Amino acid sequence: LQVKNERATKLAIDSTRSFPSNGTSRRHRASMNLPVAAAVADHGTSNFATIRTTSIVTKQQKEHMQEEMHEQMTGYKRMRREHQSALLKLEDKCKMEMESHKQLLDREYEALLQQFSRELERLQVSIRFR
Repeated sequence: LQVKNERATKLAIDSTRSFPSNGTSRRHRASMNLPVAAAVADHGTSNFATIRTTSIVTKQQKEHMQEEMHEQMTGYKRMRREHQSALLKLEDKCKMEMESHKQLLDREYEALLQQFSRELERLQVSIRFR
């Protein structure tokens, strides 16, 4: 770490020699560039820790959008399966209700037929005896 700091200091001092003189001392200019030189020494000239190219940023944005779309589609598919399941259950329930109503109406119809046939016989018998 000390070697890096010494190298950074040397880079900062060397970089100040190219500055035009504007009344500030070389030592003052070197101290102004010390953090920049230390950052360059730590990360290298082409590998900054916080800077990303636009292609990387757009690629990450596309990946994020794809992940979001995948999550949304997964949720949509799950909801659709649940809805289909609920519809099938409701259809089965309605079919069972219709069948029970049909059986009830059939029994009621048969009972009415028997009742009407007995009344008809009774009426026919009463008409004969008159």
